[in-house]
Amino acid sequence: MMDTRYTDADIHALVRDLLAKQLPKAQWTHEAHCAAGLCLERDHPDFDVSRDMPEVIRTYNEAVGVQNTDHDGYHETITQFYARVVKSVCRRFEVDIPLCQIVVAMMASPFGAKSFPLNYYSKGHLFSVSARRTFVLPDLKDFDFEAIAL
Repeated sequence: MMDTRYTDADIHALVRDLLAKQLPKAQWTHEAHCAAGLCLERDHPDFDVSRDMPEVIRTYNEAVGVQNTDHDGYHETITQFYARVVKSVCRRFEVDIPLCQIVVAMMASPFGAKSFPLNYYSKGHLFSVSARRTFVLPDLKDFDFEAIAL
């Protein structure tokens, strides 16, 4: 998990390397996905996480040798789910709060658990081919991100 030893500069470097498709594959962890999403949402006003992150992830995957198929690589529903999470998290913090603190808070909260989407989606629904290809609505409960404490 990311912790306070990571600086805002580290997170911006991660995003720079991701966008340049130069981030080592081993560094593209769940935490890195979340940190990149938070950074892009908060500090890059021309970047729309919902609109732009899918192409970033797809092309990054291809650059590091990960095929985007019906069973591997890019997953539309998970990407759009976390775009909503990132937007919810960013709305809770003033712009002068260091980004690294926001990442730490997110990763320490329920949002940071890799299994968090399974609060809203059954495994079968979330990991279906249709959910990988297109955004599907949850089948267990509606999104309630604002009710989750950080």
